[in-house]
Amino acid sequence: MIKDRITSLKTDLIEKNFSIERVLQKHIIEIEPFLFTAENRDLEYNIRTIISKALQVHLNEVVIVGSAKIGYSLSPKKLYNEFDEKYKNTKKIKDKSDIDIAVISPSLFDSLNKTLYNFTNGLKDGWIDNEYYKKSRFPVPLNYQFYKYSYKGWFRPDFKPSGFEICKEGNFEELKREIQELTGRKLGLGIYKNWYFFKNYHIANLEDLKLRAETEIL
Repeated sequence: MIKDRITSLKTDLIEKNFSIERVLQKHIIEIEPFLFTAENRDLEYNIRTIISKALQVHLNEVVIVGSAKIGYSLSPKKLYNEFDEKYKNTKKIKDKSDIDIAVISPSLFDSLNKTLYNFTNGLKDGWIDNEYYKKSRFPVPLNYQFYKYSYKGWFRPDFKPSGFEICKEGNFEELKREIQELTGRKLGLGIYKNWYFFKNYHIANLEDLKLRAETEIL
C-alpha cells in the first residue's frame, strides 16, 4: 500500500497535466490517513481533541501530517522511508515514527508571538539552547533558528526558549506525555500562521521532489 502511494506521487509529480497544487491536495491534504484507518478514526479524533483543548483552538485547526498521514516520509534525510521503517528493523520503542501535527491558527500564532515578545524583553533576550537542544547543536544561537522559521509563518515549539509555555490549558510536556500514553508514539507539533504558509512549505518540498523525479527518468 505504501509503495503504491509513493509510486502514485512520483507519477503525478512528472505528469504535465498535474499542477503542484493538485499534487498537494491529492497526496497530502485529501489522502486518507495511513495510521488512522476507518477502524481507528476515533483515535485520530481523540488526539486532535486533546490538542485543540490544550491549545484552545478549533478542532478543524488541528491537522494530522507527516508519515502518519501519508504513510512515508518526505523529509530529505528520510525521503520515502515507510512509516515505522526504523522500528521494524530495531524493534525499539524509541524508533517508532512520531505523530506529526500541524496547528493552523492565525489567532494562536499571533498570541504566542506577542507572549514571546514580552517573555524575551522585546526580543532583547536571546537564547543559545533550550530543553531540547544543547548550544553546540547549531552554529548560531537557537533564537535565530526560531526566528528563521517564524518568519516563514511557522512557530516551532522545539526552538522556543526554556520555560516558555505554548499551552493555554496544562503544559506542553503534559500534552506530549498524554499523546504518548494514548498512542505509544512521540508528538511532533508545528503551529502555522495560516494556510498560506502551511501550503507553501509543502509546495516548496514538492517542487524539489518534482525536480528529483524528473531527473530520475532522464
